[in-house]
Amino acid sequence: MPVYYVGIIMKKIKIGQITGAVGLKGEFKVYDYGEDVSRYRNFESVYIDDTEYRLKSARTQKNMAVLLLELLLPLKHT
Repeated sequence: MPVYYVGIIMKKIKIGQITGAVGLKGEFKVYDYGEDVSRYRNFESVYIDDTEYRLKSARTQKNMAVLLLELLLPLKHT
């Protein structure tokens, strides 16, 4: 499943591919399409398909990024 980042120009950029789960905390490994796996630490959120997730933590493990995400729910207007 591809992972996307929406940059300043508001265009989705494919930045990696989810490869599997890590441990029991809900983290997962992402194969990075770029050269700098540590760049995930600079992101506030990422998209998987069309769903936005807040980045709770990001770390590197060998040549992979390990991410922990939180689903961002849309605001309800009353």
